[in-house]
Amino acid sequence: MKAIAKEVGTVDATRDTMFTDWAAVDRFAREFVGQAERAVKSVQESAPA
Repeated sequence: MKAIAKEVGTVDATRDTMFTDWAAVDRFAREFVGQAERAVKSVQESAPA
């Protein structure tokens, strides 16, 4: 928390402060799931029948 406070300035510890970029989290999650789905499909297609 001290490092964050230094970066953003004064932080009121008596209140909740949101530092998370939820749009970036959403993009990451969607990309991660997409890559995982493609990897699973690739493995399934290359597996012997």
